[in-house]
Amino acid sequence: MLENFLVNILYFLPAIVPGAPNQGGAWELVRRSGPMVKFVLLVLFFLSITTWGIIIFKYVQLRMARNRSLSFLEIFWERKRLEAILEETDHLAGSSLLSLFKSGYQELMKIKRGRPPQPEEDRESPSLEMAGIENLSRALRRASTAETTRLEASLTFLATTASAA
Repeated sequence: MLENFLVNILYFLPAIVPGAPNQGGAWELVRRSGPMVKFVLLVLFFLSITTWGIIIFKYVQLRMARNRSLSFLEIFWERKRLEAILEETDHLAGSSLLSLFKSGYQELMKIKRGRPPQPEEDRESPSLEMAGIENLSRALRRASTAETTRLEASLTFLATTASAA
């Protein structure tokens, strides 16, 4: 048993320790391996390339979303009218805050169009106003969930690959 262990150590030593007597190295091990080992190594290689691609894509995507959201916030706090904010932020596609703003704005416009102008003394009942606020809240939650899903896409693949490795 100890003899086999020592033989294995001496055989694999060139692949592990640089400068050890060379008996072919890691490439020689791969060359001598069976088809199943080569298949597993090939799968691991492609999974590695895929995960690095996802990591780089996510880095770029999150950085772009952050920068565009910061730009959106600057425009949002400088302008007073919602229409002006919407017009000036069209070029910021990919901003999570812009998506939330657009959803909220669209819902506000639906509420505004659905309510006929009333004289001051004949105001709508509080239940109708609350329904509009509930619709707005629901639209913002839906937009928030959609943005979270968009930003978290492919993370389950990374987590699964990492736990399997």
